[in-house]
Amino acid sequence: MTHVLRATCTHSTDHVVAAHMTRKFAIEVGFDERSADEVAISAAELVGNAVRHAGAGVLELRAIEGPRAGIEIVVRDRGPGIASPELALVDGWSRGGMLTPDSMPTKGLGRGLGAVQRLTDAAEIRTTGRETVVTARRYVGPPSPTRSAMVTFVRDG
Repeated sequence: MTHVLRATCTHSTDHVVAAHMTRKFAIEVGFDERSADEVAISAAELVGNAVRHAGAGVLELRAIEGPRAGIEIVVRDRGPGIASPELALVDGWSRGGMLTPDSMPTKGLGRGLGAVQRLTDAAEIRTTGRETVVTARRYVGPPSPTRSAMVTFVRDG
């Protein structure tokens, strides 16, 4: 039986709830505390992006079973999509442009998707002008020396 948790996120503080929920779930799946924290950061970043850019999102956590146990994080939103997914992974890039020190207090740090890439083993960004779905996977066990997810981009529509 597959273990799945789902939450609708609509409030600017729901990333905190998502982090707590994900950390607990990750520990149940078999992650150590540090790895569970890293998985929680990834979920919080994705939920924060969905709420910030689309007004709401749905978080799904799935246990990956089998010889390579882990967790799959899926965040869906009905926002405008990500115009340049490749650039969105670059630290300092947010809302369609590079941030400056003056813009950071109001536009964030521009490190969310890059952090997800660094903290997970695989990720896919599927985006259209109507929806974005980000799926990230992290496996239990020691990280590779250069952990950084291979990110796949899919543009529909």
